[in-house]
Formats: sequence, C-alpha cells, structure tokens
Amino acid sequence: MGNPRIAYLNRWRTADLYSIYERIYSHPEFPIEHTQGDMPSDFWRTRYGANTGLGRFQITANTANLDFQVYAPTEDQNNYTVTISTGSNYNGQSLAAEIQTKLRASGTYHNNFSVLFSESTGIFTIDNPDALDLRLHWLTGNSSANGTNTCIGKTIGFDVSANDTGNNSYTADYRRNYYPSTTVRGDLGANTNINCVALIRHNIDANSYAWMQGSDSNNLANYEAFTVVGANNAIQAGNHFIFAANTYTHRYWRIVISDYTNPHGYTQCGLIFLGRWFELNRPPTGVYEEGRVDPSELAFSDTMSAYSLERPRLDTWTYSWRGLSDRSANTILSLMDVCGTHKPWVFCRDGNNYATTSKLVRLTDLQPMRREYNDYWSWRMTIQEVL
Repeated sequence: MGNPRIAYLNRWRTADLYSIYERIYSHPEFPIEHTQGDMPSDFWRTRYGANTGLGRFQITANTANLDFQVYAPTEDQNNYTVTISTGSNYNGQSLAAEIQTKLRASGTYHNNFSVLFSESTGIFTIDNPDALDLRLHWLTGNSSANGTNTCIGKTIGFDVSANDTGNNSYTADYRRNYYPSTTVRGDLGANTNINCVALIRHNIDANSYAWMQGSDSNNLANYEAFTVVGANNAIQAGNHFIFAANTYTHRYWRIVISDYTNPHGYTQCGLIFLGRWFELNRPPTGVYEEGRVDPSELAFSDTMSAYSLERPRLDTWTYSWRGLSDRSANTILSLMDVCGTHKPWVFCRDGNNYATTSKLVRLTDLQPMRREYNDYWSWRMTIQEVL
C-alpha cells in the first residue's frame, strides 16, 4: 500500500476563464464558471438541445476532408476528396449545408447529393439517390486515419474504424449536437506548480481522450501537456483523478476534451480540480471506520405529525495516524487553514492506486494533532464525501 496523498489548493477555483471559445460551446444554462464552484452538482455542459443555438462545430485543416466513391451507371467511379471550408462557428444545419455544397460540386453526376442534420436526434445523414453504391472512405481514404488523418468523419458522428459501403445513404453512428472536441481555458495569474487534476461528476465517454496543456503565453503557444484521459489512463466513471509523476509550472492552462462517442450528445463536468498533490509520510493505521451520515431534516407539527426533507446519505470515513513527520503535520495544518470544514479537497488513501482510492471530500471537523515527540505526530481525521 502506498502513502496517502492530499490535494487541497485548487488553483482552478480562482482562475480567470478568459477564452471566448468556451463561451461559444457552453450551454447558456450550464456555463463554464460552474467548474470553479464547491458544488459538483452545478454542471458545465456543452451546448445541446433546442433553444440553445444547438452548439458549434469547428472545422480545421485536420478535420476538413471527406473521401468517397460513387458507383452508378453514369459515374466514372473515381476516388474523390472534398475539403470543407474551415471555421469555428458552424451549427449542425450550416455544416450540413456546407458539406452538401462541396459534394454536389465535386463531380458531374453528384448533383443530387444531400446532407441533413436532425435537430431532434443530433444525427447527420449523407445520401446520394443516384448511386448504386456510395462508398465513404473513413478508414482507407487519403484523409483517413490510415492516410493523412484529416477526415471529417468523427466530427459529424461517423465511426471511422471502417468504411461505409453497400448503400447510397448513411446515417451517423453518434449524436452530434456540439463540437465533440472542446476546451476549458484558465489564467492562474502567475506561474503555478501543477501535478494533480480531478474531473468531478463528469459524463465523459469511455472512448474519449483529455489532456492538460500549460503554457507561459495566453494563446497557449508552445504548450507542455500531460494526458488526463487516454489509453493508459482510462476514464473513471463519475469522478476521474490524475496524480502526475512530474510537476508542470505554467500560468496559462487548458483542458482539452476529445469526446466523440458520448451517447448523451454533450460533454458535462461538475467541479474541476487543478493543483498540486502532497504525500504524507506513512499510511493510516490498519483499523478505520466507515459509515453514513443522513443530512435529511425531520420536523413535527403541533399535533406531532412528522414532516421530512429527504436528502441523500453521505459516505463518511475516519482514519488515524501515528508517526506523522513534521512535514506531514505542517501539510495537514495548511489543509485546515485553506479548506476548513466547508471547502472540498482530494484525498487519495493509497498513492499506488490513486484511480480507485481517491475521493472528493470535506473535513467534518478540525481535529487537533498530537505531538508525541520530535518529528512524531498522531492525528485522527473524519471526512465526508462531497456530492
């Protein structure tokens, strides 16, 4: 078992969230400022649904191409590539119209191509009624992952692990009411040491990727990055924690989330924690307590009729230490000063298994530490989960 780790200086909480792009992609009722609060139940979400502007799709040079063939009696069956105009302010309808325009202009017998986007389902459809076989080369085209990797397929919801062949009409595999690769950007005010990230109450899909990028310039040029979610850091459902081995020191930070297969059609996150972790010099004693706290309220009328306000039960744990060093004791005192009993912080019970033993918690009280002799402290801690 590894030593416990704690992270309590949440630099994201006071960051200046300055980029206009996050405003464009955020749902108006769930703004990015919600990621800075102390309540994970206050979500940030990308745009989705009716009356939200639906969301914005960004087309870059890396996502602008569509490779295809048309098999028809009057068609030459050549390989074609159309390039969509780059831009960051497409919605579903305007992007579908742009793709349709480029497809129709690509060949003599392509005039009846249609591209549709459904606002109710968030699904793109590509259709050519004149084709016996319309082949969309998501995998093997010049722009595919096996080519230059500049294919538009993921952005409009298609599974790019295989070509679409054998029909003249195809509907996307995933909902796309928003641009599925989004960023949240913040200015910490000064160069800051970062090695801990937590995404609390997120809905990020298991096939997604996410990175933290830090830079000394506000346009995030020449950034330094580490992976938050990826092949070796599979997303943890609900709450995701990363304790990086290296420390990165920058003023400007952004989290980049590539969430192409989210079944909800939007990306969501509650609290974002960005800071530095500290390790205590030894694990707690083997005996600990675990229970539940019921914050529900119960009241009685004059006739003794009971009325209750039901609230969810909260997990609670009590751990004890003997033999904490002076350095660990000072870290705990700093935790008490910064968070008290009202601010959430991250507790990792086993530093060797942080993915499964980390929690967002609060101290239920500020238990004093006992100094038994030089560089040897005892402490009893009771914590409560934060929902």
